[in-house]
Amino acid sequence: MTLNDGPSVPASSESVPKRIRVRENRHPRFSNRKTMKAPRNKDDRTFRWLVSVGAACLLAACASTPKTDWNSRVGNFSYDQAVAEMGPPDKSTKLSDGSTVAEWFLKHNSSVSFGVGTGFYSGRSSTGVGQTIGTSPSGQYLRLTFAPDGKLAQWERVRH
Repeated sequence: MTLNDGPSVPASSESVPKRIRVRENRHPRFSNRKTMKAPRNKDDRTFRWLVSVGAACLLAACASTPKTDWNSRVGNFSYDQAVAEMGPPDKSTKLSDGSTVAEWFLKHNSSVSFGVGTGFYSGRSSTGVGQTIGTSPSGQYLRLTFAPDGKLAQWERVRH
């Protein structure tokens, strides 16, 4: 045999393995190759169950709480009840007539900012400077005014 002879061929046909016949799968679940689906195993069911439970928890967490009817609380709601329900106020002050005005933070308002900067590099040193311009952070607050007897006299939502 020389290098240009190509692949070697066995001398007799007995040494060549016979072609293996592939049997078709006749199971009804796998009879049509186009619509064949893998059998579901325990891991697949567990994964689907976990996804379902996670989606249910997410929906439950996103459910909104009922809005408080502050008009019905005027004259009936005390400062101590407000602190017990919402925690200590973010701001409060006692007025000269003995009433108390307190504010509780509700949520942040959207804000916009824009930044500009420049720099300089020379040799092994560099320096840079930048400036940010934007609206001041603001939010919505619940302002409750309590009469000198400690009962709710007035309420309003304010933006700062």
